[in-house]
Amino acid sequence: MTLEEFLNTPVVMVEQTLLPDKLGTVMAEVCDKHFVHPHHVLGKSRDQKVVQARREFIAILHFRYRYLPEEIARLMDMDRTSVNYHLGKLKSRGAVYAHLKSKYA
Repeated sequence: MTLEEFLNTPVVMVEQTLLPDKLGTVMAEVCDKHFVHPHHVLGKSRDQKVVQARREFIAILHFRYRYLPEEIARLMDMDRTSVNYHLGKLKSRGAVYAHLKSKYA
């Protein structure tokens, strides 16, 4: 999937559109907030601003739009355990999950 195709993909789950807009709209808002480019968020960069934007995008998809970690991993071409790490779902990161949930749910 190209970057252009990804950004134009509707946010859907179980054949039901959850957002009137596209994933690109959500991504654009996150990227504007963090001053990064969508290409970097979807890439492998470990730059702090990019990682923060990636984590926020993942949290929004998970908590607001109820995407499963497996679905987010597939969308972003990531490993499911990496998505779980960003969400704070690992045993040692429970406080992170609670914080993200309260912020984005």
